[in-house]
Amino acid sequence: EDARRRRAKFLGFVSSWGWYIALRLCCCWIRIDASGLAPLASAGRNGRPVFIAINHLSFMDTVIVAALTPSHLVTNLKTLMVPKVLKMPLLGRLAQAIGHQPVPFSRDAEGDFQVDKEKMVATMAWLRGHVAGGGHVAIFPEAQLN
Repeated sequence: EDARRRRAKFLGFVSSWGWYIALRLCCCWIRIDASGLAPLASAGRNGRPVFIAINHLSFMDTVIVAALTPSHLVTNLKTLMVPKVLKMPLLGRLAQAIGHQPVPFSRDAEGDFQVDKEKMVATMAWLRGHVAGGGHVAIFPEAQLN
C-alpha cells in the first residue's frame, strides 16, 4: 500500500508537470488567467486537508487543474470521476494509477446522476480515509451539466 501511494504521488507530480509544460510550450494560443489560484500556494502546508470545487466547462478543465495546482497539493490530490473516463486507454490508466475513484452511478445514462447508494458508502469511506491520512480532494460538481 505504501509503495502504491508513493507511485501515485510520483505519477501525479509527473503528469502535472507534463501538462504544465505542454500548455506553456505547445499551446501558446491558450491564455490562462491563474490569478485566482494564489491562495493555493500556501493551502495544505499546515497539515489541514484542502477541498477544491471546480466549475467544469470542458475536458480541458482537468488538464488545466492538473497543470496549475501547486505540486505540494497535486501529489496527494484525488477526485471522484465518471467511470467511463477511468476506462479510457491512456488517461484512464493514469487516473487509476494516481488513485482517482469512480462515482458509482446506478445507470450509465447521459444526465442520470443517481448513484448506487451501497457502493457510494464505500467510496465515501475511502474518501474519508484519504482525507484523514492527509490527502486532498478536488471535485467537479457540475460534471456533465455544462
